[in-house]
Amino acid sequence: MESLEQARAIYSEVVDGQSTTAGEIARELQVCADEVRLGTAEVLESDASGESEEVARYLEQAGNDLRSVLTKGDPTIKELPSGVAGQAQLDSNMIEIDPHSIQSDSGRIIDKKVAENVRDHEIEHTKQSANADASGIEVNGNKFNERQIREAAAISVQTETSFLSSEYKQIMASFPMDAVDRVLVREGKFRDLEKKKNGSEFAQAA
Repeated sequence: MESLEQARAIYSEVVDGQSTTAGEIARELQVCADEVRLGTAEVLESDASGESEEVARYLEQAGNDLRSVLTKGDPTIKELPSGVAGQAQLDSNMIEIDPHSIQSDSGRIIDKKVAENVRDHEIEHTKQSANADASGIEVNGNKFNERQIREAAAISVQTETSFLSSEYKQIMASFPMDAVDRVLVREGKFRDLEKKKNGSEFAQAA
């Protein structure tokens, strides 16, 4: 195995079955990095000092990436169902992010851009009221249910969307939102959102 692949294997060993903070995962990765350097890491397949040092550096980098990106919002790092990168409870501070969904395809263990966008998406959900004045709305002849409305608002805070599922990309394309729209979703004012999107006047709170 190459150094990065070995580091990824160790990362998976660390995060599998966990439900903890990014800081705790980072601490565990540092312990693993130290063990790799000492030659006591069971997962490591080679005892070549140069390769061991490289594996250790990848693990430390992953820990630093997690600390720098996933402390905002204080999410729980937890394995989620397949295809779910993150989830949050409305009108709360509960955020969960899947540690495998934020892995990079090349060059490092963590994709910081994906992690940042998953984090920001879920933080937006926590700002949304659990109650709304409508279960769905119709905009220019297209109907959107409560879930699609909330997801459209959360997607709209992202700066990177290429990793989204085809369903989410469709929501983004058919139901773009701006800052005012997001406020209306946060306040559960779906009827005002419907009026705004259809070009009608609505009473916006000062």
